[in-house]
Amino acid sequence: MQKIIAVLLLLQSSAAYAVFGPLSFIPSQPSSSDQVSMRLTVGVCDTFLSVPSNFLNPEIAVIGSTIRVTKIGFSTNDFAACIFPPTTGEIPLQRFQAGSYRVELYLRDAFAQTQVRLVQTGALTVTQGAFVVEQVPSLSLFAVFSMLLLMLLSARLILNPNRG
Repeated sequence: MQKIIAVLLLLQSSAAYAVFGPLSFIPSQPSSSDQVSMRLTVGVCDTFLSVPSNFLNPEIAVIGSTIRVTKIGFSTNDFAACIFPPTTGEIPLQRFQAGSYRVELYLRDAFAQTQVRLVQTGALTVTQGAFVVEQVPSLSLFAVFSMLLLMLLSARLILNPNRG
């Protein structure tokens, strides 16, 4: 009898249906020069929509030492609607300055856009990275001389059209 009551209480708890696994980050020990992504598991009664504009571009706000990530999704307390298989996914974030951050993951309800709730938190420490210089496209010495030769030939043809 106690087991039946425990199961009924478990089914009544909306938290029992939700599957939001702990947050982890890629790379696991990022530096300020790394692009950071967040990995998490969702499913059963809660899920995020994976349409490209939402999945690849979540709302990200850095407020002091808090990183707030908001994604559009679906959440229900109705056990009959809990049909989402648990899946693990990655959410690309951005580069962050060195420091310790509290990461908060929010779910914005797909059917009621004004409803936003905190679903998971995690800690992220970013170390100081090496100064990164983006590679600038350049021409080889051969390409520079080839362009110079073509410019000279073009100028000669333009200035002296009778000679070929």
